[in-house]
Amino acid sequence: MPLFVESLSLVVGEPGRDGLDTARPMSVAHLERLPLALLTADFATRIHIDAYFAREAVTPRIIVQANSIQALTEIVWRTALATVLPDAITRTRCDLVPIALDPPLPPRRIVLLVRENGYRSAAARAFIALAEEVAARLATNRD
Repeated sequence: MPLFVESLSLVVGEPGRDGLDTARPMSVAHLERLPLALLTADFATRIHIDAYFAREAVTPRIIVQANSIQALTEIVWRTALATVLPDAITRTRCDLVPIALDPPLPPRRIVLLVRENGYRSAAARAFIALAEEVAARLATNRD
C-alpha cells in the first residue's frame, strides 16, 4: 500500500561548518571527502544510500555508524560529521541543515506492507487508517 514518496539529503549540524555552502548543491566529488555518520547497513535507508554511492562511484568516508536516527541526529548536531537523512526529519529540526546533492539522491517510495486477502484485526485496520491519514498530512505539508 503506497503511502508517500520520500526525499533524502545530506545533513549537517551547523551552517557554514568547514566551509560548506548549504545554499548550493554539493557535488559527489566533495561528498567523497566529507566525514560521515551513517545508519548501519541493516537499515533500508542505508541500503538506498549505499546504492547511490555505488552508482556515483563514490567511496564514502564513514567515521561512525549508528543503529538509530536519534543517535545520528545527536552525533551530527554535536560534531563536524555529516549524515544522510529523510527531508522530513530536517523539516522538524531547526538545528539540522539539509544540503542538496548533485546529482541528487533518488527519492524512494514508502509503502505499508499488508497481505492482500489476509485477515485484518480492528487494531490493524485502525493502524492502516492512521498511516494513510499521516501520509496524506505529510503530502499536504510538503506542497
